[in-house]
Amino acid sequence: NTAAFVAAYQTVDPLQLGELWAFPIALRLGLIENLRRVAVLVARRRQEKDDGIRWAERVQSAVEKDPKQILHLLAEFADAHTVLSAPFLEEFVDRLQGQGPSVALFLNWIDQMLAEEATTVAQKLQRDSHIQAAEHLSISNSIGSLRFLSAMDWKRFVESQSLVERILERDPTGIHAMQDFATRDHYRHVVESLALSSGRPQPEVAELALSMASAVPSSAEDAVRRRHIGFYFVGAGRTRLRRVAGCRWSFKKACVRLVRRCRLALYLGTIATFSLLGAAVAPWLAGVPAASPTFWLLALAAAVPASSLALSLVNFFVTLIVPPHPLPRLDFSRGIPEGHRTFVVVPTIIDKPEAVESLVAAMEIRYLGNRDPQLDFALLTDFADAEAETLPGEDALLRQAGEAIARLNARHTRPDGTPIFHLLHRPRVWNPRERRWMGYERKRGKLEHFNALLRGESRDAFCFIAGEMPPPGTVRNVITLDTDTDLPRGTAAKMIGALAHPLNRPRFDPRAGRVVEGYTILQPRVTVRLLSANRSLYSRLVCGQTGLDPYSREVSDVYQDLFGEGSFVGKGIYDVDAFRQALHGRFPENVVLSHDLLESAYARSALLGCVEIYEDMPSSYLGDISRQHRWMRGDWQILPWLGVRLPSADGRRVRLSLLSQWKIFDNLRRALVAPSLTALLLAGWIAGPVSAAVWTGFAVAVLGLTTLLRTTTLLLRKPRERGITLHMLTWAQALLRHVAQPIQSLACLPYEAAVSLGAFAASALRMPFTRRGLMIWHLPSYSRRNARHTLAGVVLEMWPSLAVTAAAAALVTSARPASLPSAAPLLALWALAPLGAWAASRPRRRREPGVTETQRRMLRALAWRTWRFFDTFTTETDNWLPPDNFQARPDPVVAPRTSPTNMGFGLLANLTAWDFGYISTASLAARTEQTLDTMEKLERYRGQFYNWYDTRTLKPLNPLYVSSVDSGNLAGALVALRAGLHEVSQTTAFPPQLWRGLQDAVAALSDEAGREAPAEVLTAIRDAQLLLVGPPDNLADARNRLDQLARATARIRQSAGDIADLHALAETLTRQCRDHADWAETLGDADPAQPLRALARSEGDAAAAVVADLVQRLEALSERCHEIHARMDFRFLYNDSRDLLSIGFDVPSRRLDPGCYDLLASESRITSFLIIAGEQAPPEHWFALGRLLTGQGSEATLLSWSGSMFEYLMPPLFMADYPDTL
Repeated sequence: NTAAFVAAYQTVDPLQLGELWAFPIALRLGLIENLRRVAVLVARRRQEKDDGIRWAERVQSAVEKDPKQILHLLAEFADAHTVLSAPFLEEFVDRLQGQGPSVALFLNWIDQMLAEEATTVAQKLQRDSHIQAAEHLSISNSIGSLRFLSAMDWKRFVESQSLVERILERDPTGIHAMQDFATRDHYRHVVESLALSSGRPQPEVAELALSMASAVPSSAEDAVRRRHIGFYFVGAGRTRLRRVAGCRWSFKKACVRLVRRCRLALYLGTIATFSLLGAAVAPWLAGVPAASPTFWLLALAAAVPASSLALSLVNFFVTLIVPPHPLPRLDFSRGIPEGHRTFVVVPTIIDKPEAVESLVAAMEIRYLGNRDPQLDFALLTDFADAEAETLPGEDALLRQAGEAIARLNARHTRPDGTPIFHLLHRPRVWNPRERRWMGYERKRGKLEHFNALLRGESRDAFCFIAGEMPPPGTVRNVITLDTDTDLPRGTAAKMIGALAHPLNRPRFDPRAGRVVEGYTILQPRVTVRLLSANRSLYSRLVCGQTGLDPYSREVSDVYQDLFGEGSFVGKGIYDVDAFRQALHGRFPENVVLSHDLLESAYARSALLGCVEIYEDMPSSYLGDISRQHRWMRGDWQILPWLGVRLPSADGRRVRLSLLSQWKIFDNLRRALVAPSLTALLLAGWIAGPVSAAVWTGFAVAVLGLTTLLRTTTLLLRKPRERGITLHMLTWAQALLRHVAQPIQSLACLPYEAAVSLGAFAASALRMPFTRRGLMIWHLPSYSRRNARHTLAGVVLEMWPSLAVTAAAAALVTSARPASLPSAAPLLALWALAPLGAWAASRPRRRREPGVTETQRRMLRALAWRTWRFFDTFTTETDNWLPPDNFQARPDPVVAPRTSPTNMGFGLLANLTAWDFGYISTASLAARTEQTLDTMEKLERYRGQFYNWYDTRTLKPLNPLYVSSVDSGNLAGALVALRAGLHEVSQTTAFPPQLWRGLQDAVAALSDEAGREAPAEVLTAIRDAQLLLVGPPDNLADARNRLDQLARATARIRQSAGDIADLHALAETLTRQCRDHADWAETLGDADPAQPLRALARSEGDAAAAVVADLVQRLEALSERCHEIHARMDFRFLYNDSRDLLSIGFDVPSRRLDPGCYDLLASESRITSFLIIAGEQAPPEHWFALGRLLTGQGSEATLLSWSGSMFEYLMPPLFMADYPDTL
């Protein structure tokens, strides 16, 4: 036992943490060395066997050709001093035994030589057989051990064997054991680092921290934080622990310590220095004396653009130098404990019924990924701004929303019966400044009222509440999301676990009036959805850009890693009580539109980089510009918070920290970059002592130098596992994006300058005067701008760019013609900016395969022939189960067995046949019913179907085995069939695709007949083709045409003679015609284009009852599919130690197959996806699947085990695929 061996060893000599992690590596190396040793022996034995074969062949040849040469050959053999090893003798003696007296001379000589060694041939071979058996066993044990090492959970092993962990588990608060693995492991690595720098043993350092934590009285101030052992590893007590432990400061650590002590001054000072240096470059290159006023005037003019470059460079280098600052987290993955009840809310506006349904559906999806008794979900809604307090139809909208919430609460229940879903709606209030009826303070007001409601206040703020609210004071946290935000599975528990950690708990300072330690708000990492990121060339370009955007990951990481404080962007979790305490009375009314930054300034926020949520982004350039305009308006509105007399509602002036003031200032600085750089270029081209080429180069450097550094870093940082060719291809793609980003920024510079000035005018210029329009979230100009999708519309919207270009060209030509060559490239970019913005914003269209009409016809004919297999062999004889295969030659034989994959394909073949028009809706229902009836009779194990069944007796075939991949294929088919049947019930009564399906059948008949068929057959086929030219207008004509088509098919059968295949195809077409004709007869005189559900509700129609019964059957079948799928338990097929799906389960021996599906490029991907979605496996399983890549031309290709079509093409049958992703 490995654990017992290590534990016994540590009683003599304790292992360090690094040694424990190295232990599995050492074991692997030892096993691989043993395999190498045995492989060398095997190779040597093979060589000796080959020697024996060669000498035996020479002896046999000599005996056959010239027996007199045997003595000479024996002398040569003796002189060669050939080693008489067992492998040599095995081949040599075996081939020469019984070959005659001439050969006996050789064999006698060998016996004599072996006798001198006191052995015989038989004894030597016997000993060798024992050695080979031992080698075989050694190889088997080594490979089995390597598999065991791969399957073993080494995280758990290291924790169980770590003496440091045993000490940390004695944490006085008991928090350490409740943390997730990453936090515990981080603590252990801190202990390792401190032990290394202090020269003390690791357990001794851990004991020091434990004694410090234990020394803090339980009644002391902030005892929960200071009594936690992590306070001395990653909290404020780490400096004291280093001092007590006697840690020596290395030069690097001393520098990092100095940086952290003076980090804000160093950070801002470095930015200021780089900004001044960058701004001074242009006048310095022009030779302007530094002492002259002109030099400083030019430098001042270039300061704002230069600061953009300086900030990008500083942030870039900080991310390279400063190590990450991960937040400690509690592990709530097994359930959120009581006392941490949390609401997941979406503040939004409802204005139409479709929006209500969409919001409720999205809320249900968030719940399905984050089911927990301690989680509630709510919509906080307002109506849109209006000229009146209420508008017609709004009461109906609220009723609809309330009914939708009630349906959700009926569908998903808690054990105690309390509702999970809620809707809280506020009435409009009159806003005298905006002169309209609107929701009080928009999103901020909704959250403020909701927080008060959770504490038993402000109930009158909501005029409509659906879903009984929990008692006041029981909800601790709120997760606020935007309408388009996804909350992936388990994300809520991770966020709550992080906020609940004692080191992250907020500490409010009454004197400062804000949170000064810990965090009230945790901001997860926000990522753009794959679909959204790939909608257009512009979205692909922007999604790869970081560093200059306040919502980007890089800047937020800089703040978190360097200052231990992030920025809130409106999507995250907050502590209700601390949030209310820090923000009470801080915001005056009708002033703040973008409140997120101020909230994080007063309440303190952190970036939770380990948690990721997803949202949309505008796919068009103009849509993104509208969003940026709104952000800039909000940034200008919080300008007063940089002053001495800060605005507030209660009159109390609470100063912000210097870091928060810098964040506000940085946002305003960013809003001025485009106007100042545009003005600088125009002035520099037209007048001044500096060459126009210098200013053009300055602009290119400001917008492009940082991306160049990123590109160079990507080139140099090649992952070890990536081949050089693939690395260069990946780098080339990044290079194209990094080149395109500054080109796009330069091209749109004048337009973005105009937008920035517009935002300044809409907010900053209004604030001292009217203050109207400050609270308007969506300006009318946004709708106009976002609606421009044509080239003409984009040109009209971006007219400032063209106007600036024309004016600049005219001024440069007249005032300073020598500057024209230097200005021309940028002027050309500005002129082409509308065209580029329009082209980049166009939706990306997936390349459709270039299938010609002839190929399409051939494929559809092939589809019809494929359907014939299921139509012919899925019969009552086989209990309506599709057989595994049909052998056509030499004798026709049907294999009377089926598998879960076959059953799934059989069910979907019916649905696909309906899609193609090969069967009627009634036949689809009947065939599906027959197959499901049989499937429900089959013996199963924990809801899973066995791998094989006899289709005649319905008995499972031995060995009784449950296959993971087959079960997943069936589960995927059931999910698809359920959705498909529901969709069929909403289609027209007489689907029009049946005529195309009949054309496919006739085309297959025509191909089979060819030109050699009898003339009567060819004539009947032409008649059938003419009957299918254009669909009929009504059901009477349809019945008549189907009748004529059936007669034409009968003529084909009669005239086919001994052409058996043609006769069989014609019979299938006849059944197809009768099927559709019978359904047309059932419908009578109904409108063929009328939806099934509408026809079922119609009164006085003879077919209404039949159709209503059919719709009910389809819905019932859909639910039966769900029930079969819901009973399929995949948990026993999951290998927890490897986070992978086992190949299968042997039922008689109750043994899980040791082999696992461990690659993403596998048919098992369907199963993996479904069990994660069904919460039968953790999301980590998806990331445990291997993603081995190989180069295929200029593309990277995922490797599968065998490279089969089944592995690559099976998953896309059921799963969506995303371009430009794995």
